[in-house]
Amino acid sequence: MINDFLSSFQNKNLAILTKSALEIRDGLARPIMSFNEICDLLMKDGVILILMDIISKEFSEYLKLQESASWTLCNFTSGDTIYVEYALNNDILKNLVEALDFGDGIFLDNVFLDCQTECLPKLLQSVYGHLPTLSGSQKKCEMQFFN
Repeated sequence: MINDFLSSFQNKNLAILTKSALEIRDGLARPIMSFNEICDLLMKDGVILILMDIISKEFSEYLKLQESASWTLCNFTSGDTIYVEYALNNDILKNLVEALDFGDGIFLDNVFLDCQTECLPKLLQSVYGHLPTLSGSQKKCEMQFFN
């Protein structure tokens, strides 16, 4: 599953990439081993970095692929704080904020969830000293920080 994902991304085979992204999403949603072990493996193998790339505008024509990527990232960032820190250190917020401009449907819903998931705001509060809230519509959205 991970090997198919990595090779299909490298070879730009979007059909296999979409299928394996869905398998990764399902594997993290219903893990057969510990959630943390799967997250660690996805980080180690570079899958999370690729998923963060997939939620960018470059892949906006591939809605099912972005939907699976965003679901996986929602699950990933709802885990331990180390996974949220990893995502933040690798610029997930940049892609999430950009996705608010072009995202639609389930993908956009997942972007909102990712921005509001319990761990992400807590980590942002610890980093910035403020609690963020997300407000707005699909075409106009902003993250606000309150003391």
